[in-house]
Amino acid sequence: RVLASDPVASDEAFAAVGAERSEFDALLETSDVITLHAPYVRGSKPLLGGDEFALLKRGSILVNAARAELIDIEALIHGLAEGHFIDEERYWPIFARAEKLDVPIYLHPAIPHPDVIAAYYQDYAKDHPVLLRAAWGYTVEAATQALRLCLSGVFAKHDRLKLILGHLGEGLPFLLWRINNGLARPGQKPVAFRELFSRHFWITTSGFFSDPALLLCVQEMGVDRILFSVDYPFEANAPGPAWLATVPLCDEDKIKIASGNARRLLGM
Repeated sequence: RVLASDPVASDEAFAAVGAERSEFDALLETSDVITLHAPYVRGSKPLLGGDEFALLKRGSILVNAARAELIDIEALIHGLAEGHFIDEERYWPIFARAEKLDVPIYLHPAIPHPDVIAAYYQDYAKDHPVLLRAAWGYTVEAATQALRLCLSGVFAKHDRLKLILGHLGEGLPFLLWRINNGLARPGQKPVAFRELFSRHFWITTSGFFSDPALLLCVQEMGVDRILFSVDYPFEANAPGPAWLATVPLCDEDKIKIASGNARRLLGM
């Protein structure tokens, strides 16, 4: 059974492709697989946002065959996770597939859970809304998720899994020694956190054009694990390449960060 929703197509057009006309919300609520086929006009509102993702059946599959702008990516992250962390075993088939394809997964931050916002940020979020995003909230959310992945056991099952974190690793390279040392104290379930993080994660420079921060990451993870990236619209693009040209590293290492590491990791 194929359902389709199009406010302007004729009944003849639906019949020609063997599809039943459906209201958009009903299609979202009842479909097992949803494909999006629509043109994008600059300034258009996304067709799929938070309200639409809330209607999807548990376990449904979304294929965007149109433009990325037609989907609210932030709502997609929250909507498909349904409040769960991606280290839960329900998501491990995604990691298995990435491992089989030998492709990395990029972990992008999202706004903190509403309960976290209420407990930690609401006093200042109105005057400083970016506190929930690039200034702090994104970092805490993404770093916590990476930490949970290292504790979950997913890397024991998928030893060749590759993950990318932006923003110079969301602070985790700076904290590697302390986290690893803390988790090695008596009474803990054994976990080689430093080894797991250094083996399975790559980091990008997105939104973090700082010499001291970059050099720390080079010392902790090695230059081969660092990829150049900008972070528009949270940071302007032009300062990124200008900064990379002046960082106190040799030309060979700069080339690795600028393109060589990405070419190797992505098989380009």
